[in-house]
Amino acid sequence: MKTSHKLSSLLAWIGLTLVVAPQSLAGQGRLNLNKSGVFLKVSCEPGSPFQSIQSAIDAASEGDTIVVEPCIYHELINFQGKSITVRSEDPSNPAVVAKTVIDGEALYTSAVVTFDHQEGSKAVLDGLTIRNGWDGGIECFNSSPSVRNCVIENNGIPAFFLIGRSGIFCSGGSPQFLRCIVRGNSAERGGGIHAFDSAPLIEECFFYGNATSFFAPSEGGGGYFSSSINDLPGPLVRDTVFEGNWSHQGAGVYLDRVSARFDRCIIRKNHAVDKGGGIGAYDSTAEFLNCGIVENTGVFNGGGLYLVNDHSNLRNCTVAFNSTFPNYFTRGGGIFAIGSNQNRLSNCVFWGNEASEGPQIALYCIALHGTVQVDYCDMQGGSGGVASLGGATFLWGPGNLELDPLLLDGIHLKDISPLRNAGDPSFVPSSGETDIDGDPRVQEGRVDMGCDEL
Repeated sequence: MKTSHKLSSLLAWIGLTLVVAPQSLAGQGRLNLNKSGVFLKVSCEPGSPFQSIQSAIDAASEGDTIVVEPCIYHELINFQGKSITVRSEDPSNPAVVAKTVIDGEALYTSAVVTFDHQEGSKAVLDGLTIRNGWDGGIECFNSSPSVRNCVIENNGIPAFFLIGRSGIFCSGGSPQFLRCIVRGNSAERGGGIHAFDSAPLIEECFFYGNATSFFAPSEGGGGYFSSSINDLPGPLVRDTVFEGNWSHQGAGVYLDRVSARFDRCIIRKNHAVDKGGGIGAYDSTAEFLNCGIVENTGVFNGGGLYLVNDHSNLRNCTVAFNSTFPNYFTRGGGIFAIGSNQNRLSNCVFWGNEASEGPQIALYCIALHGTVQVDYCDMQGGSGGVASLGGATFLWGPGNLELDPLLLDGIHLKDISPLRNAGDPSFVPSSGETDIDGDPRVQEGRVDMGCDEL
């Protein structure tokens, strides 16, 4: 029997070799795929065998795929430990994702989607909109599911309350979030995502317009990553944007005693009503590589970054046009580091940041000894752009410049930028390393300064 071109394409897409029409299954809503799983269809249409997603999950077996037709499903779902896929009809089509909705109806009983039976990466949620969960959008407890192409929006209790969970809440496990949009969520901490003792992979995601309570203490409008033990492995975040988030401290991202890595991320236009407009970090060890930290505001200190007893490093990052509130006595427009910090900044750009003291960087230390080292960086005002207060040590290393970087948009360099081939001549990129745009990190024999490689 010849197979039509459309069916061949479908089979190639889903990687299967046999399809049986659902009509042949006596209206049970099940479509045989192969020996390892079946295809269950969820529809709002009257008479459909599965009119709720949870009913299909209850009926599913390991390896099954549940395909959800566009509709608004008013329910809360739990994967129940099953290695199954729940997806929309076309997860790569934003219009389909927007019309395939699980709405929690603001029920304060559980999150809209829950993984709490130690699910692994074969538990997949793909291409749905998750919204209106007062107890959060997605919750993972000691589980490591794969969440892809989803929109997680308008979850959590409004930000002026001091309770409630986030758009995403993780406790334990190593969940994966790929190509997701997380927007308009709120919580006490981590409006977009709150990960505790968890090591999530976050890749190609967009965290926008999330918020925490405007009252202290609240941190991490976009994301809050914390651990119960110092330097417990934390998030790996790649090719992700945190923009337009609000919080008391660390409006874009807040790190609390975690080990983390951010690569090729943009942290932009976030606003903290206290400190750390873009990033806040306490007693953490993080690597920020090839990142743009730009146009963030912290009312009092640390427009770009606010670091406390922290051991984070920045390499090939652009920290530009961040600011503190102009009518207050403020410190550290780009970075404010306080306490026993040990930070190294290399191949970075610090330009256009504003504060009344230490417009680019301010260091403050009294009882504890803190050190910040700057090598091969472009610093507006040179070493005069840095304020070292108390017992803090500022090390002005080799190769630093004081030249207009000629930034196009706060992140990218003009072709005639003096930062071209001006980075550390001994720098060797890791295998496959790229800049903020995915271009090879070294193209002309010597690395550029900042997150953009010409």
